[in-house]
Amino acid sequence: MVKLLKYPHQPFLCYAMSHSGDEFWEENASAHFEPIVSRPLVDVKTLEEDEMHLFKARAKLFRFDAKSDEPEWKERGTGELKVLSNPDTHCCRVIMRRDKTLKICANHCILPCMELQATAGSTRGFVWMAPNDFTDNEIKAEILGVRFANAEIAQEFKKAFDKCKLSPHEFSNLPAKFSEKSALDPSKETGKIPGSTTLESTSKAAANQLTDRLAKLDIQSRVEKQSVDVAVH
Repeated sequence: MVKLLKYPHQPFLCYAMSHSGDEFWEENASAHFEPIVSRPLVDVKTLEEDEMHLFKARAKLFRFDAKSDEPEWKERGTGELKVLSNPDTHCCRVIMRRDKTLKICANHCILPCMELQATAGSTRGFVWMAPNDFTDNEIKAEILGVRFANAEIAQEFKKAFDKCKLSPHEFSNLPAKFSEKSALDPSKETGKIPGSTTLESTSKAAANQLTDRLAKLDIQSRVEKQSVDVAVH
């Protein structure tokens, strides 16, 4: 006999223990409740759906920080790098998103003045100047470096990049005041971008520093791999 305790729900406890059959505890699985607020599914767009994919591959992106006390290369992210082409404007751009967070770490149009420089001592990476990077929602001049898994992928990226520099650009819809300003600006006549001379002088030293950094990363990865193999055996 179960000893009754002095609690307010004593009668119900006794009844539940005496009627502990399956039919008593059977749940009603057919119960359905309508949500108070209905939220329709929203088709999320990244503005990449209407563009053609000329190149897509995983890569590691670097950014040269020249404003720090000791100028150095800093890793900007690892993810999928794409070269996209807009069929309406014929404008090509480089865009890259970080893994997991999908945060943009590179986003700039490819201009005819841009040149890919191979990193010294490596066939898997390139360095280039991007005076129009829009990663942080404002136009900044950046020196970027990228490293791919192998030399074949790197060459495919270079082919797509160089092809985009030859794509036609439509300037017929530009306002008249912009055309006048371009005619008066000497930098427009030479095809150079203001500040590109400073970036060009910095990029050569930056390319060598990136090569050293990539070499250190390769050595570190090899040491870690060897240590794992030794631990397994």
